[in-house]
Amino acid sequence: QEVVGLRIGPGIIKAVNSLIGGTKGCPKMADLVLECCDEVILRFTLDPLKRLQAMTGDEWEEGMKEFLQQNPRLMGSCIAFSEESPLRKKFGL
Repeated sequence: QEVVGLRIGPGIIKAVNSLIGGTKGCPKMADLVLECCDEVILRFTLDPLKRLQAMTGDEWEEGMKEFLQQNPRLMGSCIAFSEESPLRKKFGL
């Protein structure tokens, strides 16, 4: 019940673990909640990613730039979207 209403975004892992994980909570339950968060994120990014897969060349580049601009939560989330990534530098993001 403690995690109901949390916003899925930056800091969600820390928030979930501090509320229901760790030695005073249930790490397994925290893992399940975080897995659900991953699925929510995937649901909102899957369709645009499928459209990107069908694109090539300049169309793909424009589509990827637009996708990243519409999904700022991805910035810094992995090596591909890290601050130093060639992809982000290419798009000036």
